[in-house]
Amino acid sequence: KKIGSIQAGASRLDHDAIQTSIALLKQKQIGAVVTCPISKTGFHAAKIDAIGHTEIYAKAFNTQHYAMMFYGPAFKVVLATIHKPLAQVSKLITPERIQTLLKLTLTAMCDLGYKQPRIGVAGINPHAGEGGQIGDDELNQNKKKAKISFTLPKSCYATTAIEFIFP
Repeated sequence: KKIGSIQAGASRLDHDAIQTSIALLKQKQIGAVVTCPISKTGFHAAKIDAIGHTEIYAKAFNTQHYAMMFYGPAFKVVLATIHKPLAQVSKLITPERIQTLLKLTLTAMCDLGYKQPRIGVAGINPHAGEGGQIGDDELNQNKKKAKISFTLPKSCYATTAIEFIFP
């Protein structure tokens, strides 16, 4: 087959590797997994009913609250949505979703040894909508956010910054 072409067999191998990692995690033989991109088209061709690693792991560990984190030396990023069409994103980012993500992120960062992680929440639109000039998703969510409150772990605090998160 041509390099770079979609191959159902290769995607079945990807899926088998993910399943092996799940078994090793459950047996506590490993403590973490680092993944690389998988072909969603390949998974479909292989008739594998899964859209991505994150969802596969969440299902295997029977959890409703999970997130995808990109972790590197310069920055750590937790995505508000994963594997969703852009047209659906603003409807999926609710105050409750942000609250869940902040709790997950704070817990993860503290577990990774960060004593006082700073967390910035970026806007959906460029410049966080500029007061409705470039979209009103942030304004609509701001009306609801007063309903959200939770206690941060004592060793952590969160800062909310719409812009300038990455200097």
